[in-house]
Amino acid sequence: MIKKFFIVVLVILIAAACALYYYFVKITSLPEWYQQPENQTNTEQEVFRKDFDKTNLTERSSEVMKKIRPAGTLSKKSKSEKPVTLNAGEFHDLMLGRMMESSENDSLIRSLNATHVKIHQNSIEAGAVVDLSGISQNGSSGKEMKWIKTATSVFPFLKDEEVHFAIDGKPVIEKGKLTFDSGATVSIGEINMTLSELAGKLGTTVEKLKKNLAIPIDQTGMKDIRIEKQLIVID
Repeated sequence: MIKKFFIVVLVILIAAACALYYYFVKITSLPEWYQQPENQTNTEQEVFRKDFDKTNLTERSSEVMKKIRPAGTLSKKSKSEKPVTLNAGEFHDLMLGRMMESSENDSLIRSLNATHVKIHQNSIEAGAVVDLSGISQNGSSGKEMKWIKTATSVFPFLKDEEVHFAIDGKPVIEKGKLTFDSGATVSIGEINMTLSELAGKLGTTVEKLKKNLAIPIDQTGMKDIRIEKQLIVID
């Protein structure tokens, strides 16, 4: 009887270990574009970045800002101004440049190994490979970091790993900030879930999660954003 009991316990432990290993492999799985960068080509619809030098990023972001808001124009667009079209690279540089303006995000920027933006027919997919060990060493208080830190508390085995985080959804502008609609999906490695499912796992709400993911863009003058012909159109 005792022997049978220990066999059952052993089977349960093995099953639990297999399940943990399965999730570890799934969550730490890195995308092909990161593992084989030589096979990737930047296009207007898709861009890959590994250069996060602050000076270069600031310059690229400033160039996009000039396109959106030419020198000498007012903060509000006149009715005669036409919408501005951005490709994936310009959108990437603008958003990352906005994030860099806050010192709270310094730890996140230093921990980025690579980023990726792809414009689909009706959504934008934005992802990054993040060195979580760098985040734990550098420390950060930025709002954009809270959900990553909470994720590592839920999955503590991630704290020393490279992990791919991505979000795919329809971009929206709410209260001067760029975020994604509530139907967006989030992926951690190969584990995909809706914002609602992620919020439940992190013990928060969808609205709070969206707020933490939002990027301030009020200074750009952007009031509306949409996708047309796999390019981003802003007003």
